[in-house]
Parts: sequence; C-alpha cells; structure tokens
Amino acid sequence: MVHLVDVSFPVQLPRTMNRMDSNHDLEAALAGLLKGGPAAKAALLLDFDGTLAEIAPHPDAVSVAAEAIDLLARLQARLGGAVALVSGRSIATLDRFLAPLRLDAAGLHGAEFRFGGLCIAPSPPPGLGAILRELQQVLEAVDDVKGLIVETKASGLALHWRQRPELAEAAFGLMQELAGRAGPLWRLQPGNHVAEIAPAGLDKGTAVRRIMLQPPFAGRVPIFCGDDASDEPAFVVAQALGGTGVKVGPGRTAADARAAGVSVLRRALEAAA
Repeated sequence: MVHLVDVSFPVQLPRTMNRMDSNHDLEAALAGLLKGGPAAKAALLLDFDGTLAEIAPHPDAVSVAAEAIDLLARLQARLGGAVALVSGRSIATLDRFLAPLRLDAAGLHGAEFRFGGLCIAPSPPPGLGAILRELQQVLEAVDDVKGLIVETKASGLALHWRQRPELAEAAFGLMQELAGRAGPLWRLQPGNHVAEIAPAGLDKGTAVRRIMLQPPFAGRVPIFCGDDASDEPAFVVAQALGGTGVKVGPGRTAADARAAGVSVLRRALEAAA
C-alpha cells in the first residue's frame, strides 16, 4: 500500500520586488502604458486561470464573462493586435472558453503557439504515457484520493488538488517524485493548487521571448499578467525586455506590480481600454 504522506512541498519563489501594490497605482500604470501614444509600443500578455478567469473547483468548470471577452477584443483592437494568451491550457481549450474571440497564444507552457492564425505544435518528448500510467497506479493504491484531478494534456499531465487542499504537500511530493524518475526530457511545473509534468526547456518565460519576436509584438514592451509560480519566469522576462509584470493575487513574486485579484485586474484593464 502506498500512502501520500511525509513528502515535501519545496516551491521556492523569487523575493518580492513590488513597486506598485495599490489598485490605484496599477490602474494608473496600465493606463499610461496602454492609452494614447504609448499604446503603439505596448503588448499585453495574459495568463488565463486565476488571471482572466477565477479558479474553479474543476478545470472544466471555469467560466469567462461576456464582458471580459469583449474587453479583450477592445484591447486587441487598441493595441493593433498585440494581445496574447500565455497559459498552461491548450490553445483549443482557451478558444472554447473565449469564443468567438481567437487571440494569438502560447499554450501548454509554450509547447504550442498561434501567430496570425498559424498554429505551431511540436511533438512532445516520448514517455508521457508511461508517466501517466505510473501516476494512475499510485493513485489507485492510495486509500483516499477523492477530489484529486488528473488532467492529461498533449504535452504533459497535471495533478490538481483544488478540491482537496489538505493533500497539497502529498500530491506535490508525488508529482515531484514522478518528474524525477521521468528523466531529463521532463520537468516539474508548480502552479496554483496544481503540479504539472511538462517538457524540459519550456516555460512561460521562453514563451514570452518567442512571442515578442513575432509581429505585431516585435519592437513593443510586454505587460505580462499572471497569478502563480508558473508565471514567475514570464515576469522576469517581461521586465528584462523593458516591460512590466503584474502579479494577480497574494504571494511572493518577482513582478513589479500587483492586482489584488481577477476583478481588480479586469477593472484596471477596463480603465485602460
């Protein structure tokens, strides 16, 4: 019998470097970047879960208000198309939640891209099926894992504990162990109530760099908004490119601005749009 106990949860985030913590400062900063003349120089990059949409008990239960989709469409027009999603979700899933809007995007932490309607989706490293089978075997042998959600993706798999937060350390430890055994082609990606085994060498930071080389993003400064550990590399890259990182919600971060929550970020973007 395998029990999910006595495992560590060593998520290390960068030190806090927030310079704009108030909602007023955030609205003013985004307005300055997105309005008038600077709009021609800015690009807006957004995470999905916990940033555009509130975290839901199940990944499929997420909903996006029609007003938020309209806001994204207006921002896309205002910025000359320089609005993109950067998410651990697949691009097809993002399209389903945001229909009829279709944005440029990096999906699956940068394992797939869409630029100007053209999709690029390299094949994932081998061995994903074996990792999934091992995870399922371990979970089947555990006494009580009700509420843990296994999500399979084209380039990896995720274990969610949003319905069972008391199992966070154990679930993360299990995924950490599986990622270590999966070999150098795979890595562990922590997130908000989730851990994912994803291809090595890909993260949201590398995705932001690739997006910013493409038209209409090239030559602009990125504003990246995200909420969890998987977004930290993107904050670092956006700021290194002369842009801004906006952390949505609490927690230590490398981002230089913060929105208290999804609704606060939406109001700030609405004011800028």
